[in-house]
Amino acid sequence: MRPRILVVDDDDSDARLMIRRLENDGVEVDFERVADERTLRGILTERQWDVALADYNIPGFSGLEAIRIISELAPDTPVITVSGAIDEETAVATLTAGAVDYVLKDNLTRLAPAVEQALAGAAARRDLRRAAEDARTSQFVLDHSSFPIALLAEDGTVVYANQSSLTLAGVPAERFVGRKVWEVDAKEDPEHWASLWQTVRDRGTVQIERAAVYPDGVDRDLEITMNYMQREGVPTVVTYTRDVSEARRAEVALRESEARFSAFGRHLPGYLYMYDEAGRYIYTNDRVLHEGDIPPADWIGKTPMELWPTKDAAIEADAVHRAFGGEVVDTVQTWEGPTRVEHLHSLFFPIRREDRPPLVGGVSIDVSALVTAEDELRRTAEQLRETAGHLRETLEGTVLAMGQIVETRDPYTAGHERRVAELAVAIARELGMDENDVEGLRIAAVIHDIGKIAVPAEILTKPGRLSAAEFRLIMQHAQVGHDILAGIRFEHPVAEVVLQHHERLDGSGYPNGLTTDILPEARVLMVADVVEAMSSHRPYRPTLGSAAALAEIEQGAGRLYDPDAVAACLRLMRDKGFEFSA
Repeated sequence: MRPRILVVDDDDSDARLMIRRLENDGVEVDFERVADERTLRGILTERQWDVALADYNIPGFSGLEAIRIISELAPDTPVITVSGAIDEETAVATLTAGAVDYVLKDNLTRLAPAVEQALAGAAARRDLRRAAEDARTSQFVLDHSSFPIALLAEDGTVVYANQSSLTLAGVPAERFVGRKVWEVDAKEDPEHWASLWQTVRDRGTVQIERAAVYPDGVDRDLEITMNYMQREGVPTVVTYTRDVSEARRAEVALRESEARFSAFGRHLPGYLYMYDEAGRYIYTNDRVLHEGDIPPADWIGKTPMELWPTKDAAIEADAVHRAFGGEVVDTVQTWEGPTRVEHLHSLFFPIRREDRPPLVGGVSIDVSALVTAEDELRRTAEQLRETAGHLRETLEGTVLAMGQIVETRDPYTAGHERRVAELAVAIARELGMDENDVEGLRIAAVIHDIGKIAVPAEILTKPGRLSAAEFRLIMQHAQVGHDILAGIRFEHPVAEVVLQHHERLDGSGYPNGLTTDILPEARVLMVADVVEAMSSHRPYRPTLGSAAALAEIEQGAGRLYDPDAVAACLRLMRDKGFEFSA
């Protein structure tokens, strides 16, 4: 691109002479001439110029004034004074005013070199300014990074620590920067640091995980990445630290939860299993084996058709296929083994997962004794109803056991459904609800979160705030719970109550945003659920306390929550001393 030259001169012939001289010397330029202050100010605000050539002697307009105006309005534009005659004192004055050079009109051989030098100098200043701005930006990013970052010297001195490092350590900068690392971390010592420094220097990058005790006295589990570098010729280690204390505690809690889940499966009087989208077993519980049984470990990765006799496998495969279609399949199967006949009451249900293929869950309870009793007592309708009642009780007990599975997968909410049921029953009785309806509400409350069986355990135990996608997955649990329970013939609208327990009167709830047709039992359950949840600890926050919970439902009475249910709950907890059991 051709340089843009601004000529400040009252003589057009002199201006064109300078431009011809530049072009003769190989400097092709675009130029424009101005001869007064007003025009100069206007043209400087309209466009940018690469170099200005200013005559020192302009009638009615001082050359020094022109230089000062250019320095003010276009500080990046270098000015060269070009004059017919100029003494040393005047030359110094122009340079002091902001000019970068001066050339005599009777010696224009210096003009091209002077212009080229001015262009090079301007480019260098721009590069220097850009580098300084980049350095400031990098320092700002470093200082304000959410990652704790520190620089450590070979002798263990903390040379630099950003704000996130100070926040993690819980100390001000003066108690961190300039100290030895073992003065900041009580679990570090000079010998270990020397060994660690040597390792980082040899490998370049080292990642470690270790416990640390900072001056605030709090034990932390830290994941630290250490990089070796030369900083202005000085050996330095850069550390990037991540506090994984919550994650490690969550991992321990998850392992304990999985152990409880496995223990539950071992003692479940039946079979518990899951299928992937291809109909293969991906989980089955450990249990007592009988002669001829296939060990549970041998089920994994296989379909029913690969394990069982054709007739039995076809029945199970059909039930799984229907469950993948969204149906909850409730069936009784008869299995003839080498040493015994089993009558299994089985429930197959879909487990929906956002952005991933669905799964199918299944539970089978050995009801052979009930089936035999049913055959023996078939002669009378009363005996048949009694057998059916036993069967229904067994099935309801199985569903309640499934609710326990959810709690064993989420140690932070263990006991939540039981406590919600306690409060919901108390509110219903305070409202004078019929005892038969109270019993239906109790069953729904005890298993209202059964749908969380479809939510990955790592999301249930996540210590931080959920992402939008994770929260949408959590929100599906009401619909999943309904789908699991819908095929069971309860005497009460249990599945509908579970479906509606997160609805709100103003339509802001989920999954259907109802404003009307919300069941009375669901209106009671939503109040009890909110109060217990806010009163209990969660992985992403400490307990908010019962006072905050009561304030929430009181403020939302009539808008979010049923006002009668809220009033009854407030009487119970404020006036009648209701407390959750341990």
